[in-house]
Amino acid sequence: MGAGWLYSVWVTLTGGGEVFHEAATVLASFVLLGHWFEMRARCGANEAIRTLLELAPPAAVVIRGGETVEIPTSEVQTGDLLAADILG
Repeated sequence: MGAGWLYSVWVTLTGGGEVFHEAATVLASFVLLGHWFEMRARCGANEAIRTLLELAPPAAVVIRGGETVEIPTSEVQTGDLLAADILG
């Protein structure tokens, strides 16, 4: 991309030959546009993850030792049986 543009500048200054100003410019524009789309999508994904994390409840009801216990969600462990609030 840069080499094509530099070659075209050289040919323009020295005279004679085929130039590729348009092709190099279009290629650079497509690369920059693709990069912009990627950054926009990443920002949107970060916002979506942040929003999902905000939806997490502060506490969970688990069944431990036959009893229901309310604990912070950060303390839920693998293997805990969660009590579902069907009516809530």
